[in-house]
Amino acid sequence: MAEIFKNLGLGFGTIANFQSLIFIFIGMCVGILGGAIPGISPSMAVALLLPITYSLSPVVAMVMLMGIYIGANYGGSITAVAIEPTTADRLRLLQSTRLELRRQR
Repeated sequence: MAEIFKNLGLGFGTIANFQSLIFIFIGMCVGILGGAIPGISPSMAVALLLPITYSLSPVVAMVMLMGIYIGANYGGSITAVAIEPTTADRLRLLQSTRLELRRQR
């Protein structure tokens, strides 16, 4: 059990440096922009932005791709609420949002 926590701490220590945090932030911003485009899913945003990470170290590249994916998930919810949904997961979000709005009135 102690080895699990040791490895977990080592993993967090690897990504908790300034460079990784900057690339997480950049990935989140780019992912939000990519996910807000109608028709672009989070996995498609990662695939389209993958060439950006070729010049980075492997750890920083994976961290940036994670940020892009999470940001695209959030950006997709902006599109789903503002205009009609373009993918199935965003359709469920739109339906639940409209249901909540009706309850509040």
